[in-house]
Amino acid sequence: MEEKMENKIVDIDLRIVRTNKMIRRVRQVRAMVKLAMKNMDNQYAYSTSDWLRGNILGDFIRKKRTDKLNSLINKVQQAMLDLESDLLVYDENLARSLRLPSRMAEAGKVTGIIDDIALRSKMRYKKFDVAKSLRNLDKVLARLEEDKNKLKFMKKDQKGLV
Repeated sequence: MEEKMENKIVDIDLRIVRTNKMIRRVRQVRAMVKLAMKNMDNQYAYSTSDWLRGNILGDFIRKKRTDKLNSLINKVQQAMLDLESDLLVYDENLARSLRLPSRMAEAGKVTGIIDDIALRSKMRYKKFDVAKSLRNLDKVLARLEEDKNKLKFMKKDQKGLV
């Protein structure tokens, strides 16, 4: 009887260790997403003067900005996909709840101020998309913390401390 109790406690300890590893992993991805969002801040803050519209220089600047934005989103996507594969081993339902941000389409020819405003609005929307993924990570982290607390309570209950 006492041996079964010890096995249950050891099993709970192993589950707590696995949960702590997942919490640490989610926090790492969360920090990386926050850093990517910080780097996205200045990508849509460029000059909209007339001499940069409809020419090669303006197109080059816009292409460089969208490429940088897409590379940041790509890093976020890759980190979240890696996290999803880890979460699939831990809890399949938790892995299904992750939401990946989408990349931005290439910037076309911008000839007027309306096109320029539309492009910058799309860039801001992509940052908002990454922010939604960050909020989703916060929910996953809260769920993992809740699971950890439940496991700690179960461990205390098994030892007879509650």
